Amino acid sequence: MDFPVPNVSWEHVSLLRAAGPGALLVWSERHDGIVPVSADAQVGEGCIAHLHGASGVRGDIQRKQQAGAPYLDEDLMVIAAHHDLDPLVRQVSDSGAAENHPDGTDSAVGEELRDRAARLLESWPRLKVLTGMVADLRADLAGHGLHLSGPATIGDDGWRAFIAEEFRTVPDGEHRVRVKVPFAWDGPVQVTVGVAGAFRHEEELRPKWRMNLDVSTAYPGRAGRVVAASAAAAVASMPARF
Repeated sequence: MDFPVPNVSWEHVSLLRAAGPGALLVWSERHDGIVPVSADAQVGEGCIAHLHGASGVRGDIQRKQQAGAPYLDEDLMVIAAHHDLDPLVRQVSDSGAAENHPDGTDSAVGEELRDRAARLLESWPRLKVLTGMVADLRADLAGHGLHLSGPATIGDDGWRAFIAEEFRTVPDGEHRVRVKVPFAWDGPVQVTVGVAGAFRHEEELRPKWRMNLDVSTAYPGRAGRVVAASAAAAVASMPARF
């Protein structure tokens, strides 16, 4: 099924900023709407009042939580995170896009995110399948205070597909975990644990621990718990700054 490119506007950008650290801007396939979701899984009243699909997304999240199911599942495509905004503002300011845009900086940032959403949508059928595979892992890591921090990366290692994602502590973003999971959990899961760069604007993870966890199992849903607990233990073993 073909979908129109999610139309990220200045309003989406403004509401993502208001949602605070750890918030994600997501597109819902079911409701064909773009909404910011806070780190504590809330869709704000301001979103409900102004954004198409927001009430439907909030209702879905609430139903999933009541059922004990992960809400960041294969219905939601992650476009951006709250921490993406400052670098994007610098980018559109340095390039002159904000100055030349008739509707200001947030509209220029929205245009950049619209381009990103278009690229993500091209691979959505494949990304959707892999997202469903790691939905429980996302919830398990969030339970340890490590929250998904942006869109996933997907690819192939030879004949086997993988999905890689980064998670951060909220609100400081100091500790970071990158997890690379092979399709169907059929092989070692690569986990990199580290801290933020020396400067606040530095987004690159500085690795402190690297682990290959062989969690091949007949119970993939439980494998995520092992990976999340191992990552959390590594985070707990080190200070925020070295």
